[in-house]
Amino acid sequence: MTGPIAGLRIVDCSHGTAGTRMTGMLADYGADVVWVERPGGDRLRSQMPAAASVFNRGKRSIVLQLNQQEDRQRLLDLIERADVFVESWRPGVAGRLGADYEALHKINPRLIYCSLSGFGQDGPHAGTHGYEATVHAVVGSMASQVGLRDGPIYPGLPLPQSERHTSGP
Repeated sequence: MTGPIAGLRIVDCSHGTAGTRMTGMLADYGADVVWVERPGGDRLRSQMPAAASVFNRGKRSIVLQLNQQEDRQRLLDLIERADVFVESWRPGVAGRLGADYEALHKINPRLIYCSLSGFGQDGPHAGTHGYEATVHAVVGSMASQVGLRDGPIYPGLPLPQSERHTSGP
């Protein structure tokens, strides 16, 4: 079955759920997605097998050990023909692997580079793991949830928080 973005090529080096969900939706719309997994597979496969099978339907998977030169070259070969690259590595990992924005754009100048993290690549929280609980705690979304037990209460759907500002006394 083809979709509205058939022919779009995506190389997905994300792990966990955020990137996997995103590229899964893109595969549903017809993109050709290659999911790059580490040896032994992504932990999502064992931690959440049903979710992993849903998020990864329609994708192809390849196992690469990116700290080995031969496998890094295989990744770069995929990047040459890709339209989009997605990664969710900790800050600094892409640079150490030679797969940061600058390096990949030398190989493929038209590449769209998506780096997913809880807190960005620099700044005061860059080194903080982007686990769901940590992100919700930092942005304050758990504090505003109503529940039948003491907190923390996770939002059913992650939504941006809005602030109300009033003026006057």
